[in-house]
Amino acid sequence: MCTLVIARRVFPGIDLAVAANRDERYDRPARGPVVLDARGPLVGGVDLTAGGTWFAAGARLMGGITNRTDAPHDHARPSRGRLLLETLQRPSLEEALTFARAAAVRVNPHVLWLDDGVRSVALTFDGRSLHERELGEGIHVVASRDVDDDGDARAREARTALEALAARPPDGAKQLALALEELLRSHAEPGALCRHFDGRGTRSASVIVQPERGTPLWHWAEGAPCSSPFVPVNSFVLPR
Repeated sequence: MCTLVIARRVFPGIDLAVAANRDERYDRPARGPVVLDARGPLVGGVDLTAGGTWFAAGARLMGGITNRTDAPHDHARPSRGRLLLETLQRPSLEEALTFARAAAVRVNPHVLWLDDGVRSVALTFDGRSLHERELGEGIHVVASRDVDDDGDARAREARTALEALAARPPDGAKQLALALEELLRSHAEPGALCRHFDGRGTRSASVIVQPERGTPLWHWAEGAPCSSPFVPVNSFVLPR
């Protein structure tokens, strides 16, 4: 997953809104959403090559992971997706963070985001050191660098779009979800969120909206969001 947008208590009546696009090689097999762990349950995408996930959620935790392109990679290192999967299998946010702090430095550079419905935390590994940041209320964006690094064109595009949306907020959770789906379809350059290149591009997309009251929404597009429909994910309860 290469673009992650998190809005905490930005929209009236909405605790959390998340929009995410996953960019990957077209020939790397994956599918989703599937049940990754029935104990939670935990539901998300599955990378059929390494067995990990890039975005998943369950009754205890939700989270995503992005790779960083501003640091060197070692292909011999363990899968970042496995790191996220094993982190999300922990029974609480604190236990997940304890596990991730120890394991994150063994994989390639990344940003790992976790949320338990109360707290939202980002762990960033730049290839040398690990940094932890509590994400407060407001808009937070991750693209190919660090959290809220507006030197990245996609991060700037996403932030500008969310700020405009917050200035004239949609009416309710369903309309907000539709607006976030439209954001993920954006081909506006230089910060297009839906990307198409030779051999790789946007492979899936996910939108989560948690209202203060009522049922959370999770919509998933299996394929590029500009051409694939978003469908509801109803097989679990999001953390509250």
